[in-house]
Amino acid sequence: KTQEINFFKINNDFIFSDLPGYGFAKVPQSVQKQWKKMIEDYLLRRETLLAVIFIIDLRRNPSPLDLDLQRWLEACGVEYLLVGTKMDKLSQSETKKQVSKLNVAYFNEGEDKLLTYSSKSSKGRKELWSKITTRIEANRKRETS
Repeated sequence: KTQEINFFKINNDFIFSDLPGYGFAKVPQSVQKQWKKMIEDYLLRRETLLAVIFIIDLRRNPSPLDLDLQRWLEACGVEYLLVGTKMDKLSQSETKKQVSKLNVAYFNEGEDKLLTYSSKSSKGRKELWSKITTRIEANRKRETS
């Protein structure tokens, strides 16, 4: 129920920003529009932004808002990691089928670009952290070059 930008310093090393999910919040449309502008301004003007962790519910098909956000991120050149959460709510075979379906929907291919994650069981944590730390390290190398 995030309603503003919240910042979390991780190990005194880097910062995560939690942004409102304006497409799903039960708030008036005028508030959603304000959030949309705030989020777009933040993502386009934040010089230190390395990537967006674009979180979707693995159990759901992409909404028009999800696909609009993806197209907007790509059009603006904003790097992102697509992460499907709540994998613990699906069986292993359902997860595999849904991941394949979502990879086609988001990336027009069956290639495994979608990361899966469960906050309940921590499945996918190592893979997600690996992607995040790889981006951080690559950025540090660029900065020192």
